[in-house]
Amino acid sequence: MLDRLWITLLLLIFLPAPSMTATWTVYEDGSGDAPTIQAALDSTSSGDTVLVYPGTYHESPTRYNLAELTLLGVSGRDDTIIDLAGGHSSFGIVYFVISGFCFENGDHVYIQSAYYSVHDCTFRDLDSDSGGNIVLTDTNDHGYNYFEDNLVTDNGSVGGPIMRADNAFVRGNLFSDNTCIMEYHLDPAGIFFPGGRFSRIEENIFTNNYAELGTIIVSLFSEPQFLEMTLWNNIFYHNQALIIWSDYDFAASIENNILVSTSANNPFTDSARPFEPPSCNILWNIEYDTEVFAEEDWNLYLDPRFCGAEIGDFTVNVGSVCLPENQPVGMNCGLIGIFEAGCPTPTKNISWGLLKRYFKTK
Repeated sequence: MLDRLWITLLLLIFLPAPSMTATWTVYEDGSGDAPTIQAALDSTSSGDTVLVYPGTYHESPTRYNLAELTLLGVSGRDDTIIDLAGGHSSFGIVYFVISGFCFENGDHVYIQSAYYSVHDCTFRDLDSDSGGNIVLTDTNDHGYNYFEDNLVTDNGSVGGPIMRADNAFVRGNLFSDNTCIMEYHLDPAGIFFPGGRFSRIEENIFTNNYAELGTIIVSLFSEPQFLEMTLWNNIFYHNQALIIWSDYDFAASIENNILVSTSANNPFTDSARPFEPPSCNILWNIEYDTEVFAEEDWNLYLDPRFCGAEIGDFTVNVGSVCLPENQPVGMNCGLIGIFEAGCPTPTKNISWGLLKRYFKTK
């Protein structure tokens, strides 16, 4: 009996205490565990979850000094609106997960975190003159953070990018109809500015954006802000050029992207230091010449044959060279762009001999 008592006491002393996390509910009518999103955030401790139910919330939620927090819009971004009413929303949380919200009608959304995951959110009608609409900073440089399946649309910024994300895996997002204006000559005034030491930009659509300097800005004038960037399988339709410029060494992998009706003097302003040449990209309706996309790297100056890009349908015709089965022997690029064939009325494939007639002559 005494032995059992000692064992019980030792277990109580040395076993970890159970996690004391809580879930807070918020309803539009104020009937949840907290009357507003801000009230719920003010009540949270590290590890808690805040569940926000459908409605429009006229507030600018802010929370700092937590180790961990999950903030979820239960029904998704179409039903859970945060109307910032000209204000801004900011978070300083070490491990932060946010999903299922629409942030609109404000200045900016700011996240300072050692690890962030932003998923299924909309950022629209944000108008900032203070350096960017969406700013995601990594305080730890530990590895990739995630910005996935979001919509960034109808935002305006002066003197800073529409979005800056440190060490981010940016995948499956739509950036559309955003406008960014430079205030000074060297402003990183683009649609997306990758910061930190590495960045992966994959399977996104950038369409109908205007930025004085360019769509994706990489400008490392004073010190390396990141060492490695991957730009893969994205669609750029009716945007400014992609701009890459650096006085420092960095690695850039630029493959399997589609650029259509891109305007500016060059699709890339080359780095002061060389990087691997882009390959397996498609350019169409580009009026300038460039040495960055070389024919020998299987960069093609061809119509991708979208089904209906003007209405947001970026699937391609069955005869498109974007599809692996229509590419020449030895090309081995796989799918170029995000989507497979999807047009309702198939058309006859074009022979490779005819396609070659459309190559840009070097």
